[in-house]
Amino acid sequence: MTHGGFPRHFANKQELVNAALASAADEQRGNVTPSGGLDAFARNYLTQRHRDHPESGCVLAALGGEISRAPAESRQVLSDRIRLQIEAFGDDPDVRENAIGRWSTLIGAIILARLVDTEELSDQIMAAARKLVGVSGTSST
Repeated sequence: MTHGGFPRHFANKQELVNAALASAADEQRGNVTPSGGLDAFARNYLTQRHRDHPESGCVLAALGGEISRAPAESRQVLSDRIRLQIEAFGDDPDVRENAIGRWSTLIGAIILARLVDTEELSDQIMAAARKLVGVSGTSST
């Protein structure tokens, strides 16, 4: 960190990390809704563009594995955002369960698609996840 004005807004580096995580998660949360919005979200989420540019995509897929080993306060930031997202799926237990399962599948699929060593296998993973969550379309954009 520098000695400039920016760090003065935060008590320490951990506070800065937590604020960045909260901001990134809050930005995406509005894009995932249960009433038709989840289908559109899934089509946009499982794309080559999202796979190839984790820096501009989902914070859960990009950093979830790292944050799971981070200090409790960082995990709490994302846990709170996950709870808010799940609440946004609605009160109907069946709709909520379906949305949580579909959302979890999307996140897991993009993580796996980024991990494998060939584009062909990566595309297969994303196509299988799109089929499983019930959305059509290609992953070219």
